[in-house]
Amino acid sequence: MIYIVLGMHKSGTTLVSQTLHHSGIKMGDDFDEALGYRHNKYEWREPYLVNLQLLAAAEDTYFSLDYYKPRTAPPSPSIEKNMREIIQRRQAEKLDWGFKEPLTCLTYPLWAQQLPMHKLICVYRSPSQVIRHYKANALSLHRGFRALRAWSSYNTAMLNAIYSQPNQSILLRYEELMAGNLEFNRLEKFVQKRLNDRRRDSEFHGRVAHPLFKPLDLLMPRDGLDRPSEILRRLDEARELQISNDQPRSS
Repeated sequence: MIYIVLGMHKSGTTLVSQTLHHSGIKMGDDFDEALGYRHNKYEWREPYLVNLQLLAAAEDTYFSLDYYKPRTAPPSPSIEKNMREIIQRRQAEKLDWGFKEPLTCLTYPLWAQQLPMHKLICVYRSPSQVIRHYKANALSLHRGFRALRAWSSYNTAMLNAIYSQPNQSILLRYEELMAGNLEFNRLEKFVQKRLNDRRRDSEFHGRVAHPLFKPLDLLMPRDGLDRPSEILRRLDEARELQISNDQPRSS
């Protein structure tokens, strides 16, 4: 089976990819395990380079918040050929595999056209905690706004991906994954494998709400995006619906 991990930067996708990789699902090549979780993104480089091409981004100047709009135009024939070859090479290995790369939130419809049957593992985190990672403060409100704009775009695109694959997707909330076993057990059931638990409490930062979130949230409805608080509500509702649907029915 193929597993595509979707999620905004700083939302727990590295932890999920690391967990999958150490549980027999190949998520990339040549990971340096000595670097540890905080310095090893568990990303497969080839899909990342394709995503940069799709979004017309140069690797040497790329910064995550500069690219937040989904790619809707068809890829060029050369990029499309590259995508097919990447998939075919991994399929030839005849093993469970996948990849995570946050930009795939913005390019997933194009990947979906090339991928054979696959599953989506989607991870989200409170936007208030995500903007803390981007070091937004009262003197850099624009950075906070850009982080929330990207968060909103990435997670809206991720919801659309889930709606397109309702029976082949799972939505996980990072805070809940770190706080208990419900999300971890859901993920095990979804991939139908016993997972190697890579969670470390020392890596769980940013639990406290960011003081700038509420005022920035009020300013956000623009560029066709809803407020982050509204998108978060939709994410929570979609996750709760999945959990409800997973509950055994009483006779």
